[in-house]
Amino acid sequence: MEKLELGTIGTSWITDSFIDAALATGLYNLKRVYSRNQKNGEAFANKYGEVAVDTNLENFVKNEELDVIYIASPNSLHYEQALLAIQAKKHVIVEKPATINPEQWDELLKVAEKMDVLIVEAAKHMHLPNLEIIRKEIDKLGEIRGAVFPYVRYSSRYDNVLAGEEPNVFSLDFAGGALMDLGIYPIYTAVALFGEPNKSYYFARKIATGVDGIGTIILRYEDFDLTIIVGKNATSSAEVEIYGEDETLIIDHVAQLSNARLLDIRNFSQREIELGKAKENDMFYEAEAFAKMISNRKSEKTKIKYQELSELARIVSKLLKELRAQAAIVFTNEQ
Repeated sequence: MEKLELGTIGTSWITDSFIDAALATGLYNLKRVYSRNQKNGEAFANKYGEVAVDTNLENFVKNEELDVIYIASPNSLHYEQALLAIQAKKHVIVEKPATINPEQWDELLKVAEKMDVLIVEAAKHMHLPNLEIIRKEIDKLGEIRGAVFPYVRYSSRYDNVLAGEEPNVFSLDFAGGALMDLGIYPIYTAVALFGEPNKSYYFARKIATGVDGIGTIILRYEDFDLTIIVGKNATSSAEVEIYGEDETLIIDHVAQLSNARLLDIRNFSQREIELGKAKENDMFYEAEAFAKMISNRKSEKTKIKYQELSELARIVSKLLKELRAQAAIVFTNEQ
């Protein structure tokens, strides 16, 4: 399998993590990075040897030596940058949320099809091998009575908010907030495991910048409710719980899926579920999956998988839009 020539947009820790994962697969070569600032771009690129730096976005995406572009810029920039890359006939993997609404996502898919390239949203936990094991364990629970998916983790950038500043992750200008940054993880997991809910509700608590700092989401299915607690101005050590007829399935984290056990609802006895040990950098699996999808994109199996991932991303984007509307969270570029 021929290696893909990789370019990246973004110079934060998550781009570093993806590059490390991509190189670890042996399926990518890092060729170029884009940064608005030459000095910052060079400091980032120098960690990976002889890697070129571009400060002009259009020149970067049009560079003929690139096959695929990974985008990890602020949320509000994802759509525009992904569109430019697709129009330049580059495959794209874009950090979640890929877009701020499903209409934008559908447009990216449409243009990607026209240009004969692929675009995927980087929901890394959707590619973890343990997801399928968890899915099979849920099937054994019988009737589902309810579930709780918490993801509450204090952001160091909230200290800046308390100091009167407005960092990107807490800014309406950059499509920030708890729902878009952390809430997307449990929503992805919920939809992947149980499908699209019948109804959804969000009870958000806004912070000084106008975005949500913490909140409670309820996804209402036909026979049960799934509660998501999400926040970036607090921290919770609570685990995922899925309530079955006779046992409760407990999972360590909604986006890691590295440990799980079953709790007997009558006598409180517990038994561990045997899960695979994930690689230290769990972005490895999405990087590997995307490279294989690109290389085998004409196969029927890949086409089906791509459609499944595209539809999953669309449902998640639709839910995010609905939940934000309930909380009256309107981003600057939507006004």
